[in-house]
Amino acid sequence: MKKRGVCIGGYAGCGNFGDDAILEAMIARLTERGVPRDSVTALTGRPRRDRRRFGVRCEDRMNPAAVFRALRQAELFVCGGGSLLQNRTGNRSLGYYLALLRLAKRLGCRVAYFGGVGPVGGERARRRTAETLNQCEQILLRDEDSANLLQKIGVSGVPVRVGADPAFLLPPPPPMRVAFLQRALLGNDPRPYFCVCMRGDTRGSLQTNPLQSADARSALRAAVSRVAALGYFPVFVVADRKKDGFCLHGTQIFPEKAVFYPRDVSELTAVLSAARFTVSCRLHPLILSVAASVPCLGIAENVPDGDSGDNPDGGRSVGRSNGRADPDPAADPKIASFCRAAGVPLLPPDASADDLFAAAVSLSSRPRPDPAPFRKKAEKDLAILCEMLYNEREP
Repeated sequence: MKKRGVCIGGYAGCGNFGDDAILEAMIARLTERGVPRDSVTALTGRPRRDRRRFGVRCEDRMNPAAVFRALRQAELFVCGGGSLLQNRTGNRSLGYYLALLRLAKRLGCRVAYFGGVGPVGGERARRRTAETLNQCEQILLRDEDSANLLQKIGVSGVPVRVGADPAFLLPPPPPMRVAFLQRALLGNDPRPYFCVCMRGDTRGSLQTNPLQSADARSALRAAVSRVAALGYFPVFVVADRKKDGFCLHGTQIFPEKAVFYPRDVSELTAVLSAARFTVSCRLHPLILSVAASVPCLGIAENVPDGDSGDNPDGGRSVGRSNGRADPDPAADPKIASFCRAAGVPLLPPDASADDLFAAAVSLSSRPRPDPAPFRKKAEKDLAILCEMLYNEREP
């Protein structure tokens, strides 16, 4: 069978708009560079719906026969998304993506990893990750912390490049769509609005949620109330319906607010782009805000103890006993790394209401973030993937 085209595997189509934004941006840039749409295949969570959303062939990411068929036909396999190679959410997730990479290599694909790495806890998990990544032809990372982790766990002999998240390459939303969504959310209210993106735990509880304690949630509610009293309208954005919805129970105290459930990435981008500023516990609302030059404030997320990615011994394994470890006050490295690179202020999860209020108010006087350096890096990343696809296979 003659192999052709590219297969992209990740977490798209599973309810997280960050992963959907990455896939949408990758498809758009690949097709702009001459890759035919009919030669692009994506492994997604809901392939029938996702074929309409992304405009390419989609296969069920959890169907072994469909995955095998897609990889057998592809010339290039890109394991791309957010921080896919991590075992914070359990060793099963890490094992799935490592198996995809190994299977693609065994079926004769050129293999590239595109995203973040870590936290990876446990000596065995780190060894398996290093062995698998050492078989790739190219590793494209979105942050320096991931590159440092790969060096620590023994990844060598593979081209590693630190670029940027592909979501920076999404096109700006049409002005008419922005105006329509503003009218739907605010009605005739003339006040400017700000977006608040809360986060649910990856396992559906508050254990490692940035706002895990009652004091932290109360502090955020108090800060939002004080900002609203200055003449801003709060819009609570749900970036993941499955995991974030339960966090909104505390927003019932606000007499005037809007809760926005975007239907797709373009709606999320449109609402964030018109906000006066954004306060987010999630990474991709921060990325999309910077991409639209909207000031933003990050709230750090707890990571399991010993799994921050900085400890070479890996700390305690996430897969031990009940599959989780106690939360640690350290910030999630992917959010902390991006905030450092973009100059976005980052507060700890236990920040007081006064600190949150002061940081939010100060956003109006900060210079608007510049997305140009990130776009340039992301464009180079996609150019490398196209070179891998079009270059002749080595004998």
